[in-house]
Parts: sequence; C-alpha cells; structure tokens
Amino acid sequence: MSVILDALRSQKKEKNGASPPAVGGEGLVWGEKTGPHREMPPSTKTISILLGLFVGLAGLSIALWLYNAAMRGVQAQPAPVAHMAAPVPAPSGIDKIVGQARTSFQEGRYDESEKLYQDAIALDPKNAALRNNAGMALLRAKHYDESEKQFESALALDKKCVECLNNLGYLKGLQGNPLDAEKILNEAIALDSDYPDPYFNLGVLYENNDDIGRAIVAYEKFLHVSRDKNTPLFLQVQEHVGVLREK
Repeated sequence: MSVILDALRSQKKEKNGASPPAVGGEGLVWGEKTGPHREMPPSTKTISILLGLFVGLAGLSIALWLYNAAMRGVQAQPAPVAHMAAPVPAPSGIDKIVGQARTSFQEGRYDESEKLYQDAIALDPKNAALRNNAGMALLRAKHYDESEKQFESALALDKKCVECLNNLGYLKGLQGNPLDAEKILNEAIALDSDYPDPYFNLGVLYENNDDIGRAIVAYEKFLHVSRDKNTPLFLQVQEHVGVLREK
C-alpha cells in the first residue's frame, strides 16, 4: 500500500478557515405556540398550509443555493495516501493467511491484519512486501513507531521498494518531520518518476507548510503521471489546484 489517504479519507485541512458543514447533528426545532387559540376555517387553513409549504420550499432552495455557492469557494485540502505493496511470489501455504490479512485490513480491523501479516512474515521473513503491508496496518492503527520499523525492515530487504519509501515518507510527515518526509519522498521519485503517490504526498506536505508554489508544482506532476484521469482523487486534486492558483 502507499499512503495517499488516508487520500480522500483522513486528514482534510480547511485552508480558508471555514469549517465543513456538520453531519449527523441534531437540527434546530422551532417551538410551537402554546395556550388556547382560535381554530381557522378549513378553507383558510388549507390556503395557510399551502402558503407555508411554498415559503418553506422557497427558503430551502435559497439555502441550498447559498450553501453550494459557499462550498465552491471553500476547497478542502486533499489528504495524503498510502498503498499496499504489490504481491510478490511467496512459499505455498501462506496465500490463505495473506488473503485473510488483506480482508481484515479492508474491513478496518488493522490490529488483526497486522498479526496475520506477522504470521505470513514468519513463513517468509525475506518478503519486503509483507513487511510493508504489516507497516500499513500498523500505520492505520496509529502505531507509528512500530509502523516505521516495518517500513525500514522492508527497505533493508529491498532498497527499491518504491511503495515502502512513499509510505515511510508519508509516516514521517505524520510524525512532524517534514524535512525527513521530503527527502524520503524524493528518493521514491528518483526510483520511479512515473509513480504518482510521492508527488501527491509532497504536494500535501508543502501545502501544510504554506509553500503553495511548490505544492502546485507537486500536485500538477501527480496529475501528469497519473494513468487514470477519472478517479475521485484525480478530479479533487485537479479542482484543488485551480483554487490554489486563484489565491
């Protein structure tokens, strides 16, 4: 795995100081008048109800228009991402374990996934991809120090594991080490200049440090080398770059 996520998923930052609309909260309930009141005639009541519905729908339409207009001017910063390393040939007998580990990861059971990867590593200790994937499970579980050890172990076995470098660079950013993160992400790019994830993670890193010019360059490089131009992430970055250019 390589870390662009936690792209669209975990680390969105509002650069304009606005907060995204809350989701799942309780709405305001306007109190009803209490006490005795005079009943309206049926015809008058019907007209009143219809007028109330019309006014309510008009107000809702205006509110939606204002909300959409506001959101066009408030673009959330894309979140970095990480990915599993590509599967590599392994001794027979561990395919089932690796499959279970991947399923656990996809279902968000990261501690369980990491333990299963450790079982697979015990059977194939020189498999860098397995160690990278164990590191990804630990990263998602926010066990950063243990995750770092797994990525470094993977790189000790395979110095050309570009996913491992990308993930380690992403992790360094999470740990508050932007200079180390930048260095490692550039090492990943030097190994494979057509691999898009490090460019994206560099863009997020630069933007988090208010280096907007370099962030735009990195995002545009990500867009250039990405093979699939229709993914939600690609389209989000494309729109985000336009917003950054207007600042």
